[in-house]
Amino acid sequence: MISWITSPLSSILLTFTLYKTLVKLYKLLEVGGLDPDKVFRYLAIFSLAFSAYSFGANDVSNSTGVYVAIIKVSGYSVGGIDIVAAIILAVIGALGIIIGGFTVGAKVITTVALKITRLDLISGVAAGLSNALVVWVFTTIPYIMFGYGMPISTTHAAVSAVIGAGLFKGRSRSVNKSTIINIVSSWLLTVPLTALIALGLRILIHNILNV
Repeated sequence: MISWITSPLSSILLTFTLYKTLVKLYKLLEVGGLDPDKVFRYLAIFSLAFSAYSFGANDVSNSTGVYVAIIKVSGYSVGGIDIVAAIILAVIGALGIIIGGFTVGAKVITTVALKITRLDLISGVAAGLSNALVVWVFTTIPYIMFGYGMPISTTHAAVSAVIGAGLFKGRSRSVNKSTIINIVSSWLLTVPLTALIALGLRILIHNILNV
């Protein structure tokens, strides 16, 4: 639960730092006679690929980890097939993410890309690298230190990074406050609603199947 607060704050603060660094890099490229826009387009592609990797490492695990638990509590031995099971679950989870991205996910993409703030090449790269790094850090560092990864909301990280880019570019006037309020409200509602739906389904299954 602490990560619900620390991951958005980390994204905002890291975006600030990266934006400053990238502005300096942009100017250095201009002085050096290189085309900074061309370089930053490649950086944008890299940040997108890095984000996809980080989000996959976190989101696929979030959505499929519960099934590993189900297999274990059901009495099936998974000691020798953990890797195989993980690969199969990862493929299924990745396919779900792909289908979602190409269908109803398009509306979410539009909101993050256009309705929070207007990004340029520098702020876009800063936001992209920030959310990718934050998700990657939460996925990997706790595993190295404690033996398990920390599941976080990639949406929290991505949206917060975009907000950070907008605030740094033009202070609060460049950020759509109503959109942010709607997004944060939905964040606050998803946890209790999901818990209540799961509780309702569990009671229903218990009453019908007596398990």
